[in-house]
Amino acid sequence: MKREKWVRRGQTALAAAAVGVLVAETMASGEKAYFLVEVLMLFSILFLAYRYGAGTGAVAGTLWGITLTLWKRDLGELGILTMMGTMAGLFARLGRFASMTAYAAGAVGVGVLYAPDAIGALLPAMMAGMILFLVIPSNFLLPRQEEVQEEVQRQDAEGVLGMRIQNLADCYEELARAFESRKPYCDAMGEEGRWRSRYMESRLMMEEQYSQLSSMMREFRQELQKTEDVTGEVREKLKGTLKANHLDARRILMVEGEDRKREAVLTLCTENGTCVTARKVGEIMAEALSYKWRPAEGCRPVVTGQTTVLRLEEEPAYMMLHGAARVTKDTEEISGDNFSFLMLPRGKVLMALCDGMGSGCGAFEESRRAIELTEKMSEAGFPPEMILRMVHSALLMQEEELHPMTMDMALIDQYTGMCDCTKSGSAVTLIKRGDSVEILRSESLPVGYLPEIHPQQSVRKLYDGDFIIMVTDGVVEAFPGDEKEEELASFCSRMKVSSPKDMANKLLIYALAQQQGEAKDDMTVLAAGIWKR
Repeated sequence: MKREKWVRRGQTALAAAAVGVLVAETMASGEKAYFLVEVLMLFSILFLAYRYGAGTGAVAGTLWGITLTLWKRDLGELGILTMMGTMAGLFARLGRFASMTAYAAGAVGVGVLYAPDAIGALLPAMMAGMILFLVIPSNFLLPRQEEVQEEVQRQDAEGVLGMRIQNLADCYEELARAFESRKPYCDAMGEEGRWRSRYMESRLMMEEQYSQLSSMMREFRQELQKTEDVTGEVREKLKGTLKANHLDARRILMVEGEDRKREAVLTLCTENGTCVTARKVGEIMAEALSYKWRPAEGCRPVVTGQTTVLRLEEEPAYMMLHGAARVTKDTEEISGDNFSFLMLPRGKVLMALCDGMGSGCGAFEESRRAIELTEKMSEAGFPPEMILRMVHSALLMQEEELHPMTMDMALIDQYTGMCDCTKSGSAVTLIKRGDSVEILRSESLPVGYLPEIHPQQSVRKLYDGDFIIMVTDGVVEAFPGDEKEEELASFCSRMKVSSPKDMANKLLIYALAQQQGEAKDDMTVLAAGIWKR
């Protein structure tokens, strides 16, 4: 710390000496007054661009360029100064030297091509301004502590908890869109009973939604209470390890979620002007702590000399790959099936398959909306059973005619390997472990059919090398015999492939072969594998 203090004092002294020399020269010669103005002007462009970004640099360059244009009646300097401010700001995150290099390159590039006389006149002042920028202490170049604090708070809100709150807002917006197309009360007396039933179902659904939302908000509050500034030995150890790798950690926040999964928000910068990737920071943290870290979704990829807010999360114990294969019914142009494989926050993975009623464009549009709504609510943190009930309620309230569809969901936790399978009227789901296959059946009705649904829910523990296979009814019906599901499971148990994509393709090709290559219905196969890291 003492060494850094003396270095800053030396930089301040050099900056003061440089300014003093310029002032002395100005006082000695009236002709050099204009040179001093140019130096300060060019220095201010570089300073503002480095500190506040390319937009501010471009504005500063444009304003000074207009001033010089009105003075000299030469448009060449306007283009040069604007480009200098833009280039310096674009490369500011890579450090002081990178910003200066881009600053000079922008000036020379525009000047040589369009205004060689102007760049020749500006070059001495530009070099003097760069020297002044080089010797100025770093604490004058970085944003004020209040600005850093505001950035930290903004990133915290957008990262750890705010992202989930935003997903909740998106989810309810999607629900509102789904309800927009519902028809008003039907005047026909014969329809009164059905509409009353739908009305009561809607009331029950809203009660469940608000109850679930209340529970989730309490969970958010608990997580907020667990957010704390890391102190004591852990903080000193972590800061020391980061310091040894030329990283200055100004603030470290830790969040401990469900199942003790950890997230970290670091406010840091590099000390020597170099760039360090977010993944490298995770590896450095792993040296100090007893668990591995990885960049969170949407995290900034690199840390530079400027203060950066970095979000990291504890690396899951498992990884997943997936593959899909599908074919459309021969008489249709588009499949009525839709699916999703979505990476969720906190190491969760959503695997969903929806089979719309019938085939063609109508079935495709309905299943697409159901999958999109499922994705939004999964990102918001709703449990699978609640998601199916919401989709069911939205379907009942949309149209006068019923349009049921089957839904198959699996929510996999990559930290624990637990798989929550929830089904409503869908075909079987298979869990393949080596040569053995477990069949998960659904005895519930499709969503959007009766006023109430009772999704089938099964929780299974997945292990290294296990596969999850989802299929639509078209695939199951293609297998011969009366025990079609057992035939499907038997075929999957004999498959010797290690890639989910190959598994999905092989299963679909076999199903088509049982019908002599004719697709009598939409057929979709979704496969995913899980492996220990």
